[in-house]
Amino acid sequence: MEQPLRVLIVEDSEDDALLLSRELRRGGYTVESVRVETADAFTQALATAEWDLVIADYNMPRFSGLAALRTLQEFGKDIPFLVVSGFIDENVAVAAMKSGAHDYLMKDNLKRLAPAVERELREAKVRRERRQTAEALRAGEARLRQANDSLLYLARSPSVQEGDLEQAFAEISQIAGLSLGVSRASIWLFSPDRTQLICQKVYELAGDQHSEGLTLEVAHYPRYIAALQEHRFISTTESQLDPRTKEFSDDYFIPYNVVSSLEAAVRLRGEVVGVVSLEQCDTPRRWMPEEEIFAGSVADLVSLALGANERRLAAEALRHSEQRYRDLFENANDMIYTMDLNGRFTSINKRGEEMTGYSRDELLGCSGDMLMLPDETALSRSQLGRKLVRESDHTVYEITITAKNGQYLPVEINSRLIYEGGEPVAIQGIARDISQRKQLEEELRHSQKMEAVGRLAGAVAHDFNNLLTAILGYSQLLLLRLEPNSPWRKEITEIEKAGRSAAALTSQLLAFSRKQRVKPQNLDLNQVVSTIERMLGRLIGDDIELRVHLEPALGTIRADPSQLEQLIMNLAVNSRDAMPRGGTLWIETANTYIDAKYAMHHRGVLPGPYVMLTVRDEGVGMDHETQSRIFEPFFTTKEEGKGTGLGLATVYGIVKQYEGLIEVQSQPGAGTTFRIYFPQVHETPALTEGAATYASAGGHETVLLVEDNVAVRTLARQMLEMNGYKVLEARNASEALLLSRSYEGSIAAILTDVLMPQMNGPELVRQVLLIRPQLGVVYMSGNSDTHLLPARVSDERLFVITKPFTSETLTQTLRSALDHIH
Repeated sequence: MEQPLRVLIVEDSEDDALLLSRELRRGGYTVESVRVETADAFTQALATAEWDLVIADYNMPRFSGLAALRTLQEFGKDIPFLVVSGFIDENVAVAAMKSGAHDYLMKDNLKRLAPAVERELREAKVRRERRQTAEALRAGEARLRQANDSLLYLARSPSVQEGDLEQAFAEISQIAGLSLGVSRASIWLFSPDRTQLICQKVYELAGDQHSEGLTLEVAHYPRYIAALQEHRFISTTESQLDPRTKEFSDDYFIPYNVVSSLEAAVRLRGEVVGVVSLEQCDTPRRWMPEEEIFAGSVADLVSLALGANERRLAAEALRHSEQRYRDLFENANDMIYTMDLNGRFTSINKRGEEMTGYSRDELLGCSGDMLMLPDETALSRSQLGRKLVRESDHTVYEITITAKNGQYLPVEINSRLIYEGGEPVAIQGIARDISQRKQLEEELRHSQKMEAVGRLAGAVAHDFNNLLTAILGYSQLLLLRLEPNSPWRKEITEIEKAGRSAAALTSQLLAFSRKQRVKPQNLDLNQVVSTIERMLGRLIGDDIELRVHLEPALGTIRADPSQLEQLIMNLAVNSRDAMPRGGTLWIETANTYIDAKYAMHHRGVLPGPYVMLTVRDEGVGMDHETQSRIFEPFFTTKEEGKGTGLGLATVYGIVKQYEGLIEVQSQPGAGTTFRIYFPQVHETPALTEGAATYASAGGHETVLLVEDNVAVRTLARQMLEMNGYKVLEARNASEALLLSRSYEGSIAAILTDVLMPQMNGPELVRQVLLIRPQLGVVYMSGNSDTHLLPARVSDERLFVITKPFTSETLTQTLRSALDHIH
């Protein structure tokens, strides 16, 4: 196959030019030639067309071969240049070759023409390829220099420096793709659990666009992952065949037409966290070392952005943490502070300002001793000393601080040392206001003390009631048997009077101990106050003005009205005695509500609606020490013989019996205010009951009397027999059960003590009723044993008399019980 050849012939002879063309055709070339013979024509030909070969006659009239050679050289074109001549001159040939001609031929010997042309065309091609390679290398180097400059610019850009990964990855992938001219540049990161490789950003050169890529399962590519861990680069010309990368063929390379790839591992703190992938599509590409280095620089830039992102997130987390700490510090319910090792404040929160009354500026730099009582500064310093000698990491202790306004505030201090470089540099402390806790502890101690005294009072009252039953009962029997003018009547009357006073005391003890038998009902406190208002006027005297204010539509409470009357009278008497020169006594009622926050400060009190009773006077008032003891039994500030010390103790017991709350406000010389809170019930008040009516007290029935106390049993028997009843006596439950089984006659009723050894009264009654189901039942109670009574104590079938009792009370109650069953 002939080779085309474009030849520019510089020749003044047309025949010689034809000879040259013919010789070239003989050599196997398809010749396309142009003949010129002047410098202008030659220059024009060079400028307007591309030539494979120039053949020039050495000597012509108006032009020469050497002149043509110089013109060609000026054009900068590397075209084979052959000189032909009609005469032989060795010097001319050497001069032509030195000037740059590629060969010198004689016109009379053109056989060398074709081989010379073939040789020179081949050498020209080699020279051309070398130039192209050199130019490509220079262009690549320039491109890499520009790319590295771009990477350096990116390294300083805000997106990389601030860790804005979305923007940084877009800029990095685009620079990488454009700089190397690859089809696709992408950035991949491992998932947190390293089970997936996720494409964060991909830049495609063809569309000059970005997108997010795929998510690949790491477990599917073990060889690739192993190679990535071991090497900085994975450079492949045939990626679908390379053992390190061919695992991606089916999932990635073939679908996306990837032929060659250059992978650079992204490392952060020595760990591979991702990869930069540069991919060539359609045609293979052999990666140059400079390109591998560039890919590594791209991976380093990704690592730089990741590090910046971590630092940014850490800084944000730190700011959030500091803000949360600042919020906690400023909004804490406790005083939080720091001090230097000399005990001077270096920081304090808002709560600290509130607790101390000092501003932050007033406290900073001042010693904590300014807030402490003099005798507690040594304690605080000793606690610091314990920490400094490493005896304890932190200490907890209680002190009392003095606020700016002079008030004392008990606090619990929890403090620790702050270390820097292993050495203590400061103190951090939390001071908690424990005034509420102290109050609750004091209420608990007081409640426990009152409970213990109440149990003692209840036990004593029970025994007293047995004694008083005998004293009052026998006094009444004697008075019944004495003549009206008997000289003993006055003395026995005094004995009875003293017994009744003693009975009143035991009644108050039982009220205090909450063991008094009561009949609670739904009632209107206004009605109770109105009922005893006239009585209170006579009780407090003419020199004291009574003012009563009752709130309309007062809520309903549940209590025994007789106990409420006793409570109000006791408070009125207490106020009367506190106003020896007269004054004003206020009694008020009101609806109120106790919320959860208020209830928290008072042990045993539940939130909800309450009825409040206020009793206020203008008396002498009380100091704090007196107020702390006023509810103790037998405590009194009155002169000897003018008070029993049970009035306010009884009030306390009644209030607690109905799950209420009592508060006292008083100062010496400023009077006293009692506020009593009773829980409201959502029911209608009961109608006030009229006086009880009794049937005829006498009778002829047989009564089973069970009482372990000899004096009470003998007295009860005599009272019953005096009124016509037949009495069967039993000292205990065993004897009573024996009598109920063995007595052949009829037994109409059982009169039994509630509290007895071996078996109590209610249990005895249950067993006796199994034997004789039609018995009337009457209990004799010492009040402290009412908890043993059946749950149906309010049932009309059950009758109870309270010790000490009179003959009339005993016989009338028994008669009612008997009449009830007939």
